[in-house]
Amino acid sequence: DHLVVRDFHMNDFSIDGLGEFGVEGIEGVVQGQGAFELGRFALGGITFGGYDALRQIIDASMATPQPDVSDLAPRLGFVELAGLELQTPDIPRLSLERFRTDLANYVGLIPTKAAVAMTGFSLPVSAITDPTSRDMFRRLGYDRIVSSFGLDADYDPSAERITLADLHYAIEDMGSFAMSGSLTGLPLAALRDQALLESVSQQLVVEKAKFTFTDGSIVGKALDMLAGYMKAPVSMFRDQFADAMPFLLSIAVQNDPKLMAIVNQSGLFKQLTPVVRDFIANPGSSITISLAPPAPVAIEAIGFAVENTPNRVVEMLGLTITG
Repeated sequence: DHLVVRDFHMNDFSIDGLGEFGVEGIEGVVQGQGAFELGRFALGGITFGGYDALRQIIDASMATPQPDVSDLAPRLGFVELAGLELQTPDIPRLSLERFRTDLANYVGLIPTKAAVAMTGFSLPVSAITDPTSRDMFRRLGYDRIVSSFGLDADYDPSAERITLADLHYAIEDMGSFAMSGSLTGLPLAALRDQALLESVSQQLVVEKAKFTFTDGSIVGKALDMLAGYMKAPVSMFRDQFADAMPFLLSIAVQNDPKLMAIVNQSGLFKQLTPVVRDFIANPGSSITISLAPPAPVAIEAIGFAVENTPNRVVEMLGLTITG
């Protein structure tokens, strides 16, 4: 067994804050249990509030009753990990290229701006515990799942608006999902109170939203596997399946009157069929669903419209589908 730390440092440390606390070049081995390496772990951008905050904390500690000084607690600016490698008897090799979170614009103890970036998270398919999922990935030709994730969000307390500039998740050689948008009606107090957050969730108002799905080869791999099951010629199967999509989509909505009203009576079917057909036929294609309501619409009202006036849902949301 051994543990090695090649570097330990603190930068820009003062009563006002800490620039960075970090350790680098960490290696560890536990006999019979596994080994790990971590190129870098750091946290920083921490603010302490300076002499004024220290004086207020000291005064509060001597007051009776003691006032709440939680708003004077240090604010964290960032956390970062890089170069993680992990091996255990159950996981041949898990790795993470980089993970970083940045927090800013605090209101009390709550950061109202956050960014998260993760790249190169690699997990062997053999480490997936569910046998059905593990076998499916193997049949599709995957030995490892390599993923990335990103988030960029901002909250405006005065407007009670949360803006999602970017949220994306991608799996290498498989595909990706990305979204953006904005909601209003989220009071600051709800970020501190789980019960309040749940109670206001249906009253949140959608201003705009966009969702994009991009094929990174998973569609082709799945269709090749399906062609094999059906003993169909792989070279022709993708185009044939794409050409059949309008018919398959029309059949899919027949048994659901509400879905039929949303898709057919609104004219959405005419948008949907060519986009889905191209998505299936052309490797690397994408589908984008956009919401641009003529007037901001509450989530609760969307649910009501789906149940009672499904033919108005597309118009209410300003919903479009493009490739």
